[in-house]
Amino acid sequence: MAARRQAIMDAAEALIRKRGATSFTMAELAMAAGVSAATPFNLFESKLCLLYALLIRSLDGVNDAGRKASAEPDPFIRVMNAAEGVGRMFTADARFYRPLHQVLLSAVDPVHRPHYLERAAFFWYVAIDGLQSLHLFSDAQSRGQLACELVGMALGRVDLWVHGEIENENLPSHLAYGALALAVGLTSGARRKRVLSLMQACRPAPLKAFRLGSSAHRARVAPRPLRPTTRKAKVPTQRSRPAA
Repeated sequence: MAARRQAIMDAAEALIRKRGATSFTMAELAMAAGVSAATPFNLFESKLCLLYALLIRSLDGVNDAGRKASAEPDPFIRVMNAAEGVGRMFTADARFYRPLHQVLLSAVDPVHRPHYLERAAFFWYVAIDGLQSLHLFSDAQSRGQLACELVGMALGRVDLWVHGEIENENLPSHLAYGALALAVGLTSGARRKRVLSLMQACRPAPLKAFRLGSSAHRARVAPRPLRPTTRKAKVPTQRSRPAA
């Protein structure tokens, strides 16, 4: 059963990469995997469950990026490298990860989605391990809270990337900048200056959708003056009462 499950997931990955979308049917998937039409439903219940299984399996690659980053002795650079590693992994295989994350960001699944989010939070929990050694957390709950905030930050950046508002080459720096922006709140003094310098070094390009601070953006968001009305107010006329 495990071998057939892996074969179906591998076939689904290949179909997504080929089409750049998750638009295949379960019948097409069964044919590509060389199994009966009922087998994908027997093993995954639905197409949505299958896609979430692919998302959860993709976290193995994310964890690999985290392990590579853990070799860095500087805990803040470690966080930055972990974030950049995730961004590079997604953009290197954008035809697979972009449509797959469209599912995560749009489909509600009370069973598989929480499992995915827990795995993602654990990735960040490990990535910020070095900050624990600097005694920046008051307790384990504070560290867990930051990990959850990092999940939210990353999903927000990925959502912008999925919709084309962050370009492929800019996603790693957007993730790194967002991670450091959350971590800097834990610091003060020399450490704060250190993190701010790292943020400046990986500062991402502005989003395609808008350019905050530009003259074009100011023109779009500036309040428009109300136009004076030229219509004359109607004066109610008193109707003559009919003679009795």
